[in-house]
Amino acid sequence: MSQLIDGRYCLFPVEGADLASDARKLYYKQLVSFAREELLSIPDGYLQHLKSLFFEGGILVDPWIAFRARAPLLICLSAPSISRKFVVETFDAYEAFCAQYDFQLYLAHVFAKPSQKWPLVVERFESIIECLSDAGSKINSSEDGGLRSQYLSLYFVIFYYYIDGADFNLGFVQKIIEYVEGDFEVIQAFETSSETLLDLPKVFSPILSGKVADPAKAYIDPVLLGFLQRYFAKQLPPTLQAIVDGVYAQLENPIKLVDGRVEY
Repeated sequence: MSQLIDGRYCLFPVEGADLASDARKLYYKQLVSFAREELLSIPDGYLQHLKSLFFEGGILVDPWIAFRARAPLLICLSAPSISRKFVVETFDAYEAFCAQYDFQLYLAHVFAKPSQKWPLVVERFESIIECLSDAGSKINSSEDGGLRSQYLSLYFVIFYYYIDGADFNLGFVQKIIEYVEGDFEVIQAFETSSETLLDLPKVFSPILSGKVADPAKAYIDPVLLGFLQRYFAKQLPPTLQAIVDGVYAQLENPIKLVDGRVEY
């Protein structure tokens, strides 16, 4: 939450942090490159405010004036460290569409892209995405489910990229899968989830039939293997288990799980 102190909007704690360390300077270069290339519709002159925010922890104008809908994202990307509480409170101070806008940016332009120009920014962005799943956030308490159907879309995209043999931040991907499967029966009931539910068989079919780009790599991946183990042990959420069962039953030569290994 921002505080207005002596005419300055203080947007994150700075006590004990070296805001101008060599590591921070490297991160800042990546952040500026990322902002210039990916963050559209920001007012002219935002970079001077971003520099002040990043190295001083505050700016002289209202963050909305400086950054518009990207304000909460840039605050969280610029802070020396973040917590789930900090991310939720920062985004809850703005309209829900800001978080939705940033989630769509992550899905379309950041997740599993083969060439990462900004690895430090991507790492922080993924932490923000994970934090925004918090059930206590204002956006996720809305009647339409807030971001929760978008997490189902990310769940779909994860499996889609497994077909293509993409590389992931496995820790982040595992957290997203755990979140979606843990809340699947609630998430799937939202109207905004209906289209993704219909699309899920399209990604499960190649995976369950061995038709992935690099099966030797894919089927030893701990996250994908974990999913398959839960499926064959019938430990998926009931609706998800039924979807995967329906796909598996229609395959002529499905994969099998034998002694913890996938045969394809």
